Amino acid sequence: MKVTIVGAGSAGLASAIALRAGTKADVTILERAKEGDAPGLGLGLLPYALQMISLRDFPAYANSFTPIGRTVEVFAGQLGGDVVRQTRFQDVQYVGVKRADLLSFLTAAATKQGATIRYGEDVTEARIREEKDAADILIGADGAGSQVRATFAEHFAPRSAEAKSRFAWLELEGHLDHFMFGYIYVGGRGLIRITAYPYTRTESTAIVTHSVGWSKHLDQPGYLDADGSISAAGLQELNDVFAAGIGNRRLVGRARWRTFRATQCKHAAFDNVALVGDAFATLHFETGWGTSAAIQEASMLGHALLQARSAKASLQVYNDKVTELQRGAIMATAKTMREIDAQSARFFKLGPAKFLESRTA
Repeated sequence: MKVTIVGAGSAGLASAIALRAGTKADVTILERAKEGDAPGLGLGLLPYALQMISLRDFPAYANSFTPIGRTVEVFAGQLGGDVVRQTRFQDVQYVGVKRADLLSFLTAAATKQGATIRYGEDVTEARIREEKDAADILIGADGAGSQVRATFAEHFAPRSAEAKSRFAWLELEGHLDHFMFGYIYVGGRGLIRITAYPYTRTESTAIVTHSVGWSKHLDQPGYLDADGSISAAGLQELNDVFAAGIGNRRLVGRARWRTFRATQCKHAAFDNVALVGDAFATLHFETGWGTSAAIQEASMLGHALLQARSAKASLQVYNDKVTELQRGAIMATAKTMREIDAQSARFFKLGPAKFLESRTA
């Protein structure tokens, strides 16, 4: 069986591993980027994401994964005032990992399983249609801007929505061994939120999200560099805003304010084509949720191909299972996209203490 995968990110590599481990298919991955090009900071992965795929070399990469403490720290306050702080515990333990390390790990595992990866490929619509005709199965694992999805949009029926709020993906200097969520309210602007967690023993990632009312303030002269990135003064402003909550830690790094665009498909497969990961549904980014889901979907695809009588029958099984599995996650993503502006109104009504109780109940 010949399988062509478009995209050598987590979804594509995990799909290759699952397929080679279960079926020994002839697997080729086509990737637009150059080899070793892995932008991005840290991810928080659910441990089942790695356990679902049989990876013989896991011990060799064990040091790349950092257990994240189960303590969850949450704070809330108004700018210039004291913050209210609570801690709780979560049943599931995430592991943190640098995105580049995760891709190196998955690439090594995929190539050892026998998959071929071709970098710098020009994956156009015409090329995708050719690959569909030439392969028994074509897998679109090419991310949120999937060309495979766009080529066969009439079959996958994608829908998109863009959040009004904006986010920036930064780093947090200073020791952190657990999840931290913080909310600061400013009258006339609304809420600004921070989500932070470690991805190595010495490095942490921080996603700052703000309600619409903050845009004018954060876009003022001096807070952005000429290329649109947050300037040193802009970073200092964010550190001042969160100072009472993050303590001696500091936000650092280069990032731009961006909006989150969610795309979800009605179907995950048709004929001999399947979508995996962000190509099928862009789940919320804050803790690497989408990456965990992509690895899980890849495992489901491999299992379906192993069990079904034919390639096309296996894709129908995959379609039915993955659309049902991710329905709740897709709904949660839609809710997360809307909630920060709704949270601003609730904070104004409740105040810090009661607002925090509503978030940790």
